Amino acid sequence: MGKNKMIKLIDILKEISATPDISAETFLKRVPFLKTFKNFSDNKRVHFQKVDFNADKEVMFGDDVITFPQVNTAMDFYYSKDQIRENYFHNFTLKFELILMPPKDMDDLTSKILVMANKMNNEKYSYRKEIMSKSETLSPEELSSVINEINGKFFTIEEYAENLHFNIKNPLA
Repeated sequence: MGKNKMIKLIDILKEISATPDISAETFLKRVPFLKTFKNFSDNKRVHFQKVDFNADKEVMFGDDVITFPQVNTAMDFYYSKDQIRENYFHNFTLKFELILMPPKDMDDLTSKILVMANKMNNEKYSYRKEIMSKSETLSPEELSSVINEINGKFFTIEEYAENLHFNIKNPLA
């Protein structure tokens, strides 16, 4: 890589992380589900996390009931803003994971199929949105739209977890 290309790459990397303009407090006010999450936010990103533990859970798979020694629900919410030259990228992520501890007597093939199916399911209940803008801040309409989508995804996760009788400690319940 030539010296000029290396300098351009360094310049881009210097610009890449911008201070988020939407605070953790704003998300707490507008996304009620986050009230039970731990706040790990700093000056580079907003980050909330929550893990709930569920022991000895019976789960229906087709006609079979499988008892898992431990089933955990883990959720992470992130907001960050990046700047590359004159463009701003507002990144919103809600990651949902159902973490299954398979029974000791489950065979390898069934366990691998279960892990693969569960991974697809986790992606279905997760959310990611990136908004590119020339403006440093999002308009109130753009922010409201994203907040509504995030809240909607939380309601979908809540319904899914309640149908499986998993504990996610919803503050709205």
